[in-house]
Amino acid sequence: MQEGYYALEFFQEGMDAAILTLGSKSWKKGKLKLSLCIKFYAVGEIEQTKETPEIKEP
Repeated sequence: MQEGYYALEFFQEGMDAAILTLGSKSWKKGKLKLSLCIKFYAVGEIEQTKETPEIKEP
């Protein structure tokens, strides 16, 4: 297996997995797939001071 492929497989195709739930007498087969969510929340405005340079480019 290629280096890094294993990590990509988790996000794209998922991996074979099994889970044993409370009270169950057998394993339940399925896929384990990871997802990533990044959120940004702005908290107020930052005041410009002489020490803070103004950003001119995006």
